[in-house]
Amino acid sequence: MRAMDVYQAYSSSLIDQRQVYIKHTKTAAGYGVYSDATIPKDSLLFFYEGETLRSEEVRRRIQLQVREMNYILTINETSLISPNVTFKLHFDAKFHGNVGRFVNHSCAPNCILVVLRTDSILGFAAFVTRQVIHRGEQLTFDYGDGDRSDAGQDDLYVTRNVDSVNETRNCNN
Repeated sequence: MRAMDVYQAYSSSLIDQRQVYIKHTKTAAGYGVYSDATIPKDSLLFFYEGETLRSEEVRRRIQLQVREMNYILTINETSLISPNVTFKLHFDAKFHGNVGRFVNHSCAPNCILVVLRTDSILGFAAFVTRQVIHRGEQLTFDYGDGDRSDAGQDDLYVTRNVDSVNETRNCNN
């Protein structure tokens, strides 16, 4: 199955995009995504859309954007064929993204990211609700360790260097 076929197959399960909106959070995080309706637990919200990058390009862009907001999402994936093999998926939504790039960090997130795929090595990162989300509630997920060196061991991290909804970036404390 081609990547676009996978995307279109899952797209039929996505929530109606009119159920979310973007507004300024009045914090250093900038903009955030909010629910305009009650969304049930375990709902497939939307994909994190962006340019797919190699690790070398991620490092180059991060060096260029030290003081800028960036939207690079990295997911450490375990091979479906060999569980001892891992690889990184990098998505940069700065220039080619969607509403997903505005979902902010929280240490008590109401969403998770899952990777959806069929027979493709590369998957699609999708936001799924962890709980019922009520109208007016901000959508959040845990950015992971935010390791800007691309050497982190977490399954997921975002290289954004911004304040979180909980006013702390380190959820382990």
